Amino acid sequence: MNFREWMELPEYDFLRDDQRLGRRIILFGLGGSYAYGTNNEENW
Repeated sequence: MNFREWMELPEYDFLRDDQRLGRRIILFGLGGSYAYGTNNEENW
């Protein structure tokens, strides 16, 4: 999944709906277990 698809997920509605943010988001990245690829049941 690319970042544009991630931004459309309901979990990220706050990024689109917050009037204070507007179009000020310049960086969106993954961190933690998602960045390392350990965000699956095999690693629990």
